[in-house]
Amino acid sequence: MTLYIGNGDLQDLQSEEIEGMYYEQRDALEEASWVGDVAMDFDSDKGEEQYDFLGHSPTVKKKRRGPSTGEELDKRGIRIANEEYEATLRVKSKDMRRDKTGQIQARVSDFARGGVEFRERNTAQTLAAGESTVCYDGSYFFDTTHQWGKSGQQTNIKPTAAANPAAITNTEVADGLLFAVEDLLLQRNNQGDFCNGSARNFLVLTGVRLVRKHTELTKEKWENEGNNPMYGSNFNFRFAFSPWINWSNKAIILATDYALKPAIIQTEVPLELHHLGENSDHHFFNKELIWRLEGELGFGLGEWLRAMLVVWQ
Repeated sequence: MTLYIGNGDLQDLQSEEIEGMYYEQRDALEEASWVGDVAMDFDSDKGEEQYDFLGHSPTVKKKRRGPSTGEELDKRGIRIANEEYEATLRVKSKDMRRDKTGQIQARVSDFARGGVEFRERNTAQTLAAGESTVCYDGSYFFDTTHQWGKSGQQTNIKPTAAANPAAITNTEVADGLLFAVEDLLLQRNNQGDFCNGSARNFLVLTGVRLVRKHTELTKEKWENEGNNPMYGSNFNFRFAFSPWINWSNKAIILATDYALKPAIIQTEVPLELHHLGENSDHHFFNKELIWRLEGELGFGLGEWLRAMLVVWQ
């Protein structure tokens, strides 16, 4: 998506207009972002929140004789702390006035757009740290020892053979992702029932080193490698390439069909753009404009059953 901060001479824009354009851009970028597919948004009213993950409800089965006793939902919990975030940009009014090409206003707009990237960066980094972050069942988010109730021991790490992990082939990428989908469909909840059986939509989150593979995965056939097993499948794949994940042989595949998602974003104070503009006392005394992004939020990990880490090795 390409966004412009306006038509005409950028030099004529006032700081209030730039702020308004920020919110317009932010809404458009957030709508196009992948974060909403994999993260749950919660409001917060204190420095740290406790989230209780309830066990899954029992599936419908043939009724047995005698009274129905029902089952209580098991409960596990995690805590997520809020952190303060801010970034401040100062621009001398004379520099803004003398800028003939509108570069300062454009830089201010880019600075404001960083608030949208903030959610993507922190969500990607939080998920990428899942191998060393404990989740609600006591195991690491990505681990080989998940177990809860009647689930049996399970893993959400999928090692996949690669002749050269530094140069993964198209076939190896496709096989790894499809093997991960198979394992996601076979995951069991604490009731011992399959919990992703209706999953059809998946997000693949990885580093930018695998961007070229995305183009290859849209082709029906590959030169020297034959047919693409992902082409024409019953599953829909969306790809997100994050510059904040330094991976070339790993990817996270996430089932996006369900309300319980793998990531959590909690907001005590939304990340908002504030400014001291031309009509402020600060500008009167200092001949300076200030834009500041600030908020208090927390990022954490949620439902591991919706996520699988693929490692080509």
